[in-house]
Amino acid sequence: MKPSGAFLAVASASDVRLLDAATGALLDTLHTGSSEVKSLAFSPDGSWLAAGGHDGAVRLWDATTGEYLRRIDGASGPVCSVTPSPDAACIAACYANGSVRLWDAATGALQRTLHSPDSVAEAVVFSPDGRRLATRDASGFVRLWDATTGSQSRTLSVGTHAVKSVTFSPDGSWLAAVTRTGAVEVRTMPTLAAAAMTRVDDALVGATWSLRSQTMYVVGSAGLHSFAFAPQEDEAADAGPPAAHGRATSDVTG
Repeated sequence: MKPSGAFLAVASASDVRLLDAATGALLDTLHTGSSEVKSLAFSPDGSWLAAGGHDGAVRLWDATTGEYLRRIDGASGPVCSVTPSPDAACIAACYANGSVRLWDAATGALQRTLHSPDSVAEAVVFSPDGRRLATRDASGFVRLWDATTGSQSRTLSVGTHAVKSVTFSPDGSWLAAVTRTGAVEVRTMPTLAAAAMTRVDDALVGATWSLRSQTMYVVGSAGLHSFAFAPQEDEAADAGPPAAHGRATSDVTG
């Protein structure tokens, strides 16, 4: 959905359809040729829409006029996900070969490449301040990267099953990861120290936070789970800064 909430972008076999969010009416159709669209993302300011294709290209359109802006090539294999930086200056694209490339949104120039030899990244997200990125893979790992240098800073193991979603809280204090086997973990940024953990009897596929970073919503095959997250200081810690812990209570709607 466009940040303003005015319309939705929906991918089909070889085009992107813009729909009125209130009525569902078709507003425009953006064509990609013969390439299947694998991922869509609006810029935070709502000025452009990016689509990652099965042909390895990232395409950009003006989100208001529908004008085709540019095509960004440079990697082999399908684009698994695209995400804009908070200032809309950069696009991070995750490719099926496991690499993550950061592109200049205005020019299409390659800024840097993130690659871990022992990991095949499936998706990438920016932290709210744009200083870090997090990638997830099918082996149960979440990796943190420095967005300026492209260096990997930390690695988190969330078990042996695929991490289906990783998301930063809006204030940047927490990083949440969910797996297809029902594990939900919240970690403190930037250390990735454990803040809260729980498990639900569901195959989870996605997660997002409320604007105040106090509630997390997790989507699974059984429906939508909501978790009230209440961090609190660990007064018993003997050394170092207090650790954050959380109480997670869940509701589910089918």
